[in-house]
Amino acid sequence: MRALPVSSCLRLPAGLTGALVLSLLTGESHAAFHGLGFLETGTGMKYSEAMAISADGSTIVGGSSTDPSSEPDDDVFWSFRWTEADGMQALPKSSEANVPLSRAYAVSADGSVIVGQEYNYAGTVDAYRWTAAGSIELLPHADPDLPAATPWGVSGDGSRVVGEGIAAFSWTSGGGTVALPTAGCGCSSAAYGISADGSTVVGVGSDGDANIAYRWTVGGAEAIPVPAGSEVSEAYAASANGATVVGMFQNSGLGGQQAFAWTELGVVTLSTLDDDLTLGSSALAVTADGEWAVGDSNGVAVLWNTRTGEVWDLKELLISQGNTGLDDWTLSQANGISADGGTIVGTGLNADGDTEGWVAKITPVPEPSSFLLGSLAFAAAVIRRKR
Repeated sequence: MRALPVSSCLRLPAGLTGALVLSLLTGESHAAFHGLGFLETGTGMKYSEAMAISADGSTIVGGSSTDPSSEPDDDVFWSFRWTEADGMQALPKSSEANVPLSRAYAVSADGSVIVGQEYNYAGTVDAYRWTAAGSIELLPHADPDLPAATPWGVSGDGSRVVGEGIAAFSWTSGGGTVALPTAGCGCSSAAYGISADGSTVVGVGSDGDANIAYRWTVGGAEAIPVPAGSEVSEAYAASANGATVVGMFQNSGLGGQQAFAWTELGVVTLSTLDDDLTLGSSALAVTADGEWAVGDSNGVAVLWNTRTGEVWDLKELLISQGNTGLDDWTLSQANGISADGGTIVGTGLNADGDTEGWVAKITPVPEPSSFLLGSLAFAAAVIRRKR
């Protein structure tokens, strides 16, 4: 490990006031980290996962065990909505008697719309949409004969849902569920994310020989250019206007699976925490302006600057900002980030060895200023990263 170079110290998330720099330098940190808890009621192994956070940072969604000591046929896994005021609340199922598992995967900008899936005892997997009013709505499959549908993303206003069945699909209340056009042979495709404005869908498509990261716009399906020779690539998320896309590519010639960020200027390969790419890296979520992304690198939750490709071990960054209670946690994956980059959610192992969703509020440092330039020596000492 080594201290960040001066340039890196100046490149933490931008856009907040100088007061936050003062709090960092004086030790008066506003950062906060904690686990989200569980829905469980039994005595067995506890489990929860935080899959996404609303753009405004108010609402976290995911899934949790409800009674891990119960019989396998009991209803043991539920989707949840979490807020600071109410904590973790189970979302309704379409049928408590026939649905053993439900998971929430994405949430609208203000937290009022949540999308996810249910697995039922008939063997089908259905896509659902929940609203703040407490309703649950089945989203029809693009092909009624398909046994599964997974909704991975929702637009900022909650009006458009995207996901995968045998092919990528899009749902709107006016147009219903439709398959997205595929490129190449059209063998298969999946939509994993959508921009907040609903204009850009990202995911993966097959050209017959390999799975390739794609984005869908009004112009149709377009392959995202990753380094030549990549065997696989997938896109997972897009900035608010779709101008920045993040994901991963796998290229044996370049060392293995690596996270990337794409704009019209080209692809930036996002750094890994070390040179071992055994587990690889994936960028899973991105801020509204596209500058900051989160995901995992070699099984560790990380933060990236998408413009420079620099990476930070998120746990180390949080500790450097004054967070306590992290020593016995393992932060394995960051799955979501708020629009302004100030709140991050993910999944890890807590002090008891249970898998638990977590939320972290980071204290960003603004762009270079005369005040900050006078504080570089201190910042370089307290903010560290692996390389």
